[in-house]
Amino acid sequence: MMPLTDRNRTLSPVLVFLLVIIPLFIGLYYWTVPSKPGVLIRMNNGQAVVHFVSTSKTIDDTVFLARDQALVMNGCKLIFRGIRDGEIRIDLIQLELDPESVYPQYLSIKKAESGFRLADSRFSLLSGNKSRLKLKIQPD
Repeated sequence: MMPLTDRNRTLSPVLVFLLVIIPLFIGLYYWTVPSKPGVLIRMNNGQAVVHFVSTSKTIDDTVFLARDQALVMNGCKLIFRGIRDGEIRIDLIQLELDPESVYPQYLSIKKAESGFRLADSRFSLLSGNKSRLKLKIQPD
């Protein structure tokens, strides 16, 4: 056997750290964190149950629309498709009338800030960017 030198003694903990600890933490991270954002996985009687978490939601009189995620409200489905050339696109699907047809609505940002009617409700734009809209529900 070779005698341990000072160099070997200082490199041994570093090698143990690099070869054991780092891969252990990387594996633990990938094992515990879902691979797709917005997806929760839980176990139910030994079977995985997947829940999709929508970030489009209504809180009090404020509506949050995430890009390409639907929000059902007053019998209509609203889907924010983004902002292009100063216009906001929201797809409207009337579930009671015709759930297969999509009615794209194009609103200028100025008009959206002053107020607009959509899905039997009045809204005004509070803020928005390419991935999210924040709307305030206006009283009729």
